[in-house]
Amino acid sequence: MRHMLNNRFLLSTFLILCGISISAQELDCKVQVNAQKVKSVDAKIFKEFESAVFEFMNNRNWTGDVFSEKEKIECSIFITIDSELGNDRYSATAAIQLSRPVYNTDYNSTILNMIDQNWEFEYTEFQPLDFNENVYVSNLTSMLAFYAYVFIGMDYDTYSEKGGSEFFNKAESILTSVPSSAPKGWKPFDGQRNRYWLITDILNSRLSGLREAMYTYHLKGLDHMYDDAAKAKTTVLEALEQIRSAHEEKPTSYLIQIFIDAKEDEIVNLYSVSPNQEKLEVLKILSKINPTESNEYSRKLMGK
Repeated sequence: MRHMLNNRFLLSTFLILCGISISAQELDCKVQVNAQKVKSVDAKIFKEFESAVFEFMNNRNWTGDVFSEKEKIECSIFITIDSELGNDRYSATAAIQLSRPVYNTDYNSTILNMIDQNWEFEYTEFQPLDFNENVYVSNLTSMLAFYAYVFIGMDYDTYSEKGGSEFFNKAESILTSVPSSAPKGWKPFDGQRNRYWLITDILNSRLSGLREAMYTYHLKGLDHMYDDAAKAKTTVLEALEQIRSAHEEKPTSYLIQIFIDAKEDEIVNLYSVSPNQEKLEVLKILSKINPTESNEYSRKLMGK
C-alpha cells in the first residue's frame, strides 16, 4: 500500500531522534508554461519561470513526513500566459490536477481537475521565489503554496479520514494572509469558483461528509478492486451516497462540482458493467448532483 500516515510519522520521528538528516520532498509536480500568446516577451524568460515554479513545488519540504520517491504525490500545474500586463506582470490561466495510484493496479485515479482563471503574477528573469508561511511575499508564491497544501491535504484525505486537515488549515492561513489589494481569486466576491470557495468548502463542517467520502471512496473502495471488485463497488456507492447528502446540504458547493469534474467518467466506467439495480442507484445519485448531465449519464450507464 502507498504511504500510510502513521508509519510516516514514526519513521520521521525515528530518523530525527537518531540524528539522521532526512529529505522529505512530497510532491512530484509537473509544471508546464505555455506563453505562445505573448509575443513581446523573450521566450527564455518563461522557460526560466517554468523551472523556477518546478523547483519551488518539488524541492521544498511541505510536511514533516518522509516520502520515498515512489510515494510522492502526483500533481501538475499547467500555466497558460494570456497577456502581459506591464512591469513584468502577467495574466494567466492555470490547470490544476492531482491524482493518486490505486493499490495493486497501474491505474491513477484523478482527485482534482480544475481551472484557476485568476492567475496573475509578477516575475522577472532569475527572480527567487520566496515564501513565508506567516507573511505575504507575493501573489505567485502564495498561489503555489496554497495549491501545494491543497494537493497534500486532498491526497492525505484519501488515505486517512480527514487526514489532510493540517494542510487545509495551512492553505486557509495563506488565504487569510493575502492583502485586500492582491489580485483576484482570494475573495468571496471574485466569483463562485476560486481559491476562496475551494478552501472554504473543504473546511465547511456542513460538507464534512464529502471529505469522509474521499477516504471511503479511495482507500476502502478503489484500493480493494483487485481483491473483491463487487464489494469495492458497494463501498464506492456508499461514498457516493455520502456525497449526495453533502450536496443536499449545499447544492451550489464548488467542492462538489470539483468532485464531479474529476470523477464522473471514472464512476460511469466503474459501474458500466454492473447489475442494472446498481447502475440505477449510481444514475440517481449522479443525476441529483449534476442534473444537466442526467441524460448523458443515462446513455452511458443504461444505454438509453
